[in-house]
Amino acid sequence: MRCCQGWRRASRAASSTSRPTPPASARRARRSTRPARAASSPFSKTIAREHSRHGITVNVVCPGPTDTALFAEYKEGAGNPEKLVEAFTRSIPLGRIGQPDDLPGAILFFASDDAAYVTGQVLSVSGGLTMAG
Repeated sequence: MRCCQGWRRASRAASSTSRPTPPASARRARRSTRPARAASSPFSKTIAREHSRHGITVNVVCPGPTDTALFAEYKEGAGNPEKLVEAFTRSIPLGRIGQPDDLPGAILFFASDDAAYVTGQVLSVSGGLTMAG
């Protein structure tokens, strides 16, 4: 097992709105925290560069809209929660809001020996919401 030979893994979760092409509704709704979220992925890549020589890998998982208590609170603050969910669902190529169970596989991959040669990467678990093109 490589981790026993001095290798370490660091996986972060960051907002998918730090990735390209978030929907307009997400951009408008989250303007106040956007600068911090936008800096999250580049910061992680810098950490990956600086610590890779010490055997530390750093990667980021960016969940898309996920059916959590935070998303429920976000919906409650909308004027029309049903319309908001419809808009998100239409903008997600897989046609659904993410579930918490959609995330652990990506996080566990980055933490596993299978990702021993993966560092400085950002994986969007968003049903295709942030794919370019």
